[in-house]
Formats: sequence, C-alpha cells, structure tokens
Amino acid sequence: MENKDIDQSRRRFLTTAATVIGGVGAVAAAVSG
Repeated sequence: MENKDIDQSRRRFLTTAATVIGGVGAVAAAVSG
C-alpha cells in the first residue's frame, strides 16, 4: 500500500502546482490585459 501514499502526495503536489500556475496565469492575463 506504499503506492497509495506516494500517489496521494503526488496528487496533492499536482493540485497545488496547478493552482499556483493558474493563479500566476490569471495575474499575468490581468496585467497584460
């Protein structure tokens, strides 16, 4: 069941990364717009 822990951590990381990238993209769009 070790893979479950790794998958959970990876999912959390990907979710955080997606949120950060989305936020940066939104700010960049607002600034350039």
